[in-house]
Amino acid sequence: MPETWVSLSRMFAPHEIAERTPQSRKGHLTFGTANNPYKYTPACLDAWAAVLRTVLGSRFVFLRPEGGVESFRANARAAFARRDVDPDRLDFIGVRGDHMRHYNEIDIALDTLPHVGGTTTCEALWMGVPTVSLIGPGFAERLSCSNLSNAGLGDLAVRSVADYVAKAAELAADPARRAALRAGARAQIAANPLGQPARFTKNFYDLARKVASQ
Repeated sequence: MPETWVSLSRMFAPHEIAERTPQSRKGHLTFGTANNPYKYTPACLDAWAAVLRTVLGSRFVFLRPEGGVESFRANARAAFARRDVDPDRLDFIGVRGDHMRHYNEIDIALDTLPHVGGTTTCEALWMGVPTVSLIGPGFAERLSCSNLSNAGLGDLAVRSVADYVAKAAELAADPARRAALRAGARAQIAANPLGQPARFTKNFYDLARKVASQ
């Protein structure tokens, strides 16, 4: 595909975006993930912990069904403690099915690595939550980069772990940008390829005809 591999519209999810950021409501910044735990590699946990050590006073929330399981919570706490992060800075939302509204509890999503999100990145963007992602060489390491670039947020996809941590810290220190992204998230998506289904459909059929003619 010449642009995006997926397209979003109002039919994607009807959930409303909370007007105020979690930080403005709670007094602290919240990083988070809704990605599947099989993507939580040691390198991923290292990067997340580095972000929390850099952004003092921030918290991290796991938005996962497993968040309601004590063994998952214990393992997560132990993993962060080994990386010099106070496990009391972790929160867990154990929800199945109706999880979209809980993105309103996340200020900044931190992507998994090296296997990044796809659907979860789209969900976060749709709910006005910017995602910081690391670009790798493989297809499964570039899905979020495509989502972000095709939503006009390509600067949030970076090429090194050091830049990943720095970008997360930069975004954490820019509440004005985060508030603007939240307020204008769906309009921005609609103004870019990620939010233009007709454009996606034309690109798909044009490519299908090209392949069929060869």
